[in-house]
Amino acid sequence: MATLGKYTLPDDLFYDRDNHLWLKPADGTVTIGADMLGLEAMGDMAYLSLEKVGTVAQRGDAIGSLEAAKMVAPILAPISGTVIETNETLARAPHLVNESPYERGWLVVMSPSAWADESAMLVSGAQSVRAFLEEEMERYREQGWID
Repeated sequence: MATLGKYTLPDDLFYDRDNHLWLKPADGTVTIGADMLGLEAMGDMAYLSLEKVGTVAQRGDAIGSLEAAKMVAPILAPISGTVIETNETLARAPHLVNESPYERGWLVVMSPSAWADESAMLVSGAQSVRAFLEEEMERYREQGWID
């Protein structure tokens, strides 16, 4: 577990450094959610819209959109594949993304089409996750996104 101050990034997950999404591979699928540091910079989640089950996306395609206190943005697929499940609870309770980002606040589950290649572009492993958290905290402080 990489923890600095109040920010935690579990080191058993993969991270998309560009969009602050976490990925958890299991049994041929990948669960995707937003990481704690990225959520802090966005503020409280007000609204989420996720693509339908069956949507095929390439890495970088929009798989949803979000509206938070500090921004409105697309949710970009960190991997290529097919959306096989969405967290329907978030339509009624988007605050779960902030309150429980690594458990109840997950966004989608995808069946990856190029995991072997694309996972190599993600941050993973305890040392790399900690270094990523340190670098991003410094950058976010310089930008004024976090205290």
